[in-house]
Amino acid sequence: MDTHHLIVHSLEHHPDADSAQLKTRTSPLPQDSISEALLEQLVAGYGRQAEKAYGRFGDNNSAFCRWLQSYLAGELSFTHLSQEVARALNSSFEQAGLSVSGFIVLAHYRHALSEYLMVTALPSMPNTAITDQLELFGTTQIDLGRLSAAAQINLTQLRAQSPDERYLSWLTPRSAKRTGDHLAAFLDCQPHSSSRTDTDTLLHAVSSYCDTVGRRGDTEIKRKVFEFCDQQLHSGEGVCVQALSKHISTENPELFSRCLPQSPSPCSPLQPSRNQLKKLVRYNGRDTDLAISFDSRAYGSRILYDEATDTLTIVGLPAPLKRQLAGEERHDVEPTSPA
Repeated sequence: MDTHHLIVHSLEHHPDADSAQLKTRTSPLPQDSISEALLEQLVAGYGRQAEKAYGRFGDNNSAFCRWLQSYLAGELSFTHLSQEVARALNSSFEQAGLSVSGFIVLAHYRHALSEYLMVTALPSMPNTAITDQLELFGTTQIDLGRLSAAAQINLTQLRAQSPDERYLSWLTPRSAKRTGDHLAAFLDCQPHSSSRTDTDTLLHAVSSYCDTVGRRGDTEIKRKVFEFCDQQLHSGEGVCVQALSKHISTENPELFSRCLPQSPSPCSPLQPSRNQLKKLVRYNGRDTDLAISFDSRAYGSRILYDEATDTLTIVGLPAPLKRQLAGEERHDVEPTSPA
């Protein structure tokens, strides 16, 4: 990952104050190991979020779109772009009655084959640090664990100006929904699809493909699909259906893509949820008393299912489970009194 620019501005909202105090940096952060680590954690954290929407800007006439175009044209510096965004977001949050404290972070970077701009509003948390003299002092820390308001713009795709491009993604979590929705509205995000929709589309295509080739329930095909998608999503890229179709079958490289209800543009890959795609390679289920999860490769060998008797047989229990069961058995035996 190559960092072009990274900057952090702070928002501090006091309970007894009418407005948040905005403090802006006057230059991007230095490109060192600390800032690189922050960006890597931020991008990885964003990538792990399953609840995302995908689309493009609306009429491209919003204040943010105008600032972004000026920045890309070299008419506005990255610092000035970030300051405009921070000031406008702060004002927008206040008008909506949102008490937001934390940091506004903007990052321009290259990841894999594309350039991106990320805009985030990150919460803060108090922390305690220790000096070299072993003295304690209070500090404020970015809380990456509560990433809920963020958007990522694929600048490479944006510059291509394809009419059906989905170059914009943003988080749509149930937690902190108002803040996330407000950031999306400020950026003028217009949804085209969501990770849930793309996941359902892909899973439907896998099922249709297996039926078409007469290999319904084939674990090899499903594992091929999962491993390809997992690699693409891990690298920050979406799932190109044409490339996936060729990966599944070199003999008939177009067949899988024809199993989709509506084949997406080659330049507009699917963005499924990795967690939901695990259904392709894992079986799992739970109720109030039992939770079971196992890799599909174990089905038919170590895991046997008898539908008639509604019985699941496990051959070769995991060692930790056997130790627990043996321990419980010993607890059930009443100790004998010494002679």
